Amino acid sequence: MLGYMAAGRAVIASAAPETDTAKLIAQADCGLTVPAQDAAAIAEAIRTLADDPDRCRHLGSQARRCTEQLFSPQAVLRQYKQVIVPGWTDRPESPPP
Repeated sequence: MLGYMAAGRAVIASAAPETDTAKLIAQADCGLTVPAQDAAAIAEAIRTLADDPDRCRHLGSQARRCTEQLFSPQAVLRQYKQVIVPGWTDRPESPPP
């Protein structure tokens, strides 16, 4: 899924509402979620996006933005720094404590 998001594609995921996948899609506003094992819901989601290219492009743009903000190498490094070295800043003149 993240590969499609990084490519700027709207996603359709089969996921229960309480899963991290569903939460990420809702928070990032980058696609649609449908109930697991529900072929009719998947087909409807595909039709929904196929019938609304502007919405599909918007969701794809949001997906790309989400992956850049949360999953790019720079974002992951920043997250590691926050966990491993509390108080670390991105300024080169500030060595880790």
